Amino acid sequence: MELHRNIRLSSTRVDAGPGATVRGANRGRQLEFHVVGPGGVTHYEGESPPAERTSALDVGVVAAAGDGTKVSRVYVAERDSDRLLAVDEQSDNESLRVVGSAALGEPIRYLATDDTRIYAVTEQRVTVLETRSFEGYTAGVIPVIRTFDFRAALPEGPARSAPVSGIAAGNDRVFVTVSGQPYVVAVAKPRL
Repeated sequence: MELHRNIRLSSTRVDAGPGATVRGANRGRQLEFHVVGPGGVTHYEGESPPAERTSALDVGVVAAAGDGTKVSRVYVAERDSDRLLAVDEQSDNESLRVVGSAALGEPIRYLATDDTRIYAVTEQRVTVLETRSFEGYTAGVIPVIRTFDFRAALPEGPARSAPVSGIAAGNDRVFVTVSGQPYVVAVAKPRL
């Protein structure tokens, strides 16, 4: 949709299968997005709709977040693994590749980003990592800034064992929710 003029634009057909989601850029005017899910990561872009499929990477995904600065990058939690992957286009703009990774010790359930950080939530912790959108990762390793045990902030009982149900990155804090419980855990963002 062209929201300013309320005009319906051409659509882009994506064959992603059940469980797939779209992660778009937070900035820029060009049409560019990733479709991520159990079947992998696919990149689409174009000057106007419909967008064209440019590249794909065969890696199962359980959670994803776009990069707030670099529109061609997406961060994904690899299915059946504890790895966070930074996926970006190669210089030929025809293939995707993993440009960085970090093993967090347990499966990642949810991801969020801001302009400089990645927030990965497992069942026990929130891990804060660097985006390094333009400078890249030394030896392909995404640096961990800090890890927080968010479960310690929840009261004893069902809230401490309830599955994680979501994450949102605010201006100064990251918010984590647990399923079926009336609590939101606020974790202060580490300073730059």
